[in-house]
Amino acid sequence: MAFPSFLLEMSELSDSAKIIYCVLLCRAQLSQKRDGFTDEHGRIFIYYPIKDLAEAVQKSEMSVKTALTALEKCGLILRKRQGVGKANRIY
Repeated sequence: MAFPSFLLEMSELSDSAKIIYCVLLCRAQLSQKRDGFTDEHGRIFIYYPIKDLAEAVQKSEMSVKTALTALEKCGLILRKRQGVGKANRIY
């Protein structure tokens, strides 16, 4: 799993947020290779339910939610709601 060096300079992000970003980046690279994971504008997105992401990084769901909010505030990700009971799209 690649760790983007620019994350080292982002002191406003927790280590958990940085790790989660790396996991999301890895998943996005997989989505890039598969059909059906681009929107109408050609942007790649992923689905990664909070529960599954929390298990992957061995953190609580609340920690993951906090980290995702921090990543979104920094402009590193964008989340779009898909509806009740559906995972958000993460760009």
